[in-house]
Amino acid sequence: MMRPDTKVEKVYLYPKPVDFRKSIDGLAALVELDIKVAVFDPVLFVFLNKPRNRVKILYWERNGFCLWLKRLESERFKTSPDVTDEAIVLTVQELNWMLAKMQSRMGVLEEQVALLRQRLFGRKSE
Repeated sequence: MMRPDTKVEKVYLYPKPVDFRKSIDGLAALVELDIKVAVFDPVLFVFLNKPRNRVKILYWERNGFCLWLKRLESERFKTSPDVTDEAIVLTVQELNWMLAKMQSRMGVLEEQVALLRQRLFGRKSE
């Protein structure tokens, strides 16, 4: 199984859902236009589709682009809701947790805050 290693300098998670008909050229254009990072840098660019059951990772490797895809059959990738137009910078470890379906530190914190609110204020009235 291929997973990013520590030689990667940064991981950018694109903040909006992406049309997965886009391939290398379309995703590279999103990187240059929206993230404003050179696609040839030693970084990974991560894209999710709207239902968050697929992830594409684009990166440059010595002499060409690589595009990696993972499709979940019955689950969804857990990420923070789209609250920004800026790319989210992840660590390689956080990306590997996401790919392994483990929650990132933000996901854990969000759940803890939700539980604390529920204990303090009770359940929301319907």
